[in-house]
Amino acid sequence: MLSIERRIVLAAALGLGLSGCTRPDPWAGISDARFAELEGHRARGLAALDRGRSGAPEAVREFQAIRRLAPRLALGHLNCAVAFLLGGSPGEAQGAARDALELMPSMALPRMVMARAMEATVINQLGEHVGPRRFSKDRTPFWVTGLEKVDEAATLGFEYASRGEPNNPRALAMYMDRLARLGVKDIEKRLYPRRRRLAQLAPNDPAARFAWFTSLVERDHYPEALVELDRALATLPKPEAVQGPALTRLRASLQAGHPDAERNLVAFQQVLQAQPEYVRAVRALFGDTAHPEDLALREWDVKRLE
Repeated sequence: MLSIERRIVLAAALGLGLSGCTRPDPWAGISDARFAELEGHRARGLAALDRGRSGAPEAVREFQAIRRLAPRLALGHLNCAVAFLLGGSPGEAQGAARDALELMPSMALPRMVMARAMEATVINQLGEHVGPRRFSKDRTPFWVTGLEKVDEAATLGFEYASRGEPNNPRALAMYMDRLARLGVKDIEKRLYPRRRRLAQLAPNDPAARFAWFTSLVERDHYPEALVELDRALATLPKPEAVQGPALTRLRASLQAGHPDAERNLVAFQQVLQAQPEYVRAVRALFGDTAHPEDLALREWDVKRLE
């Protein structure tokens, strides 16, 4: 648990508590010709992002152009941050995300991008991990590197993104994913109410429903889990694809209230994770550190009036 003092410091780093001043019209002074130019940069930048890491340099150039030509539009700043992340430059991504946050202070998305950039900064130094970090790659104690504060700020960023938009399932899911990957203490206890809320926010999303089903099985709530299993299966585009021995054993153990249910759940999850549609749903909801382009804005953050 972070102290109040540490939270204040990290909140400042994340740009929280920004003034609620009315945002000037970002399109003021932009002619039809300039708008067409901006649309070209947006389309080319998004196409470059969709090519993955190889397209990152071009995406940076296109979104930097938008930042220069229309600095009051958040899309250029936020998508430039995403492009920097995709290209492996989390430091630059933080700066661009901070500019987007100043223009969208009440939105979860720029905080999510900022948090992802901070997380990437730490991962670049330490690599992925399970459990608490203790040393950097060269065995320097973690608290000496200064990365501890960055790591805490990343977690806080995801937390505040979910709190700032409490009805945003993606913000909640990405915070849950962050907690799970950190291996925090009492993780099941912390995920249980959040998974329930996620299923309420996204009742037709297979990733949300199977996450809640998992918590019910882990808590031995077998009758409720059995009902939830059918609800979750109904959200799959091709439920027949997961029919088979693993599902049969899982259903039987739930009906019998047998402790093997959790072991059978693990086997069934392997079947689920072999389904491309389910994998895409998980990535879309919980995010993927390898695919920051999923966080890009596809449309202008402020619609231009004709």
